[in-house]
Amino acid sequence: AFNALEGGLACQKHTVSGERLGVVGIIVPWNYPILLALGPLVAALSAGNRVMIKMSEFTPKTGALLQNLIAQNFAPDYITVINGEARWQITSNYRA
Repeated sequence: AFNALEGGLACQKHTVSGERLGVVGIIVPWNYPILLALGPLVAALSAGNRVMIKMSEFTPKTGALLQNLIAQNFAPDYITVINGEARWQITSNYRA
């Protein structure tokens, strides 16, 4: 059996540091929107990331509720909730 004290591991200093990924995008499907939004949100926040949540266009009331709850408790540059059709939001400022 390996003894950690004999191997010299007890004398070494070990550190664990988290490395932020930046902004995590969460695309939420129409079925189970709260569960499938908040589960990844908790994981991303616990890793020290900022989050952008894109709710399904088929769940507008749930998206609006989640957007209001998050806006009341978090800064918009920390967590952002996007509602509505993705194609319209992406192409609305594009000029050909």
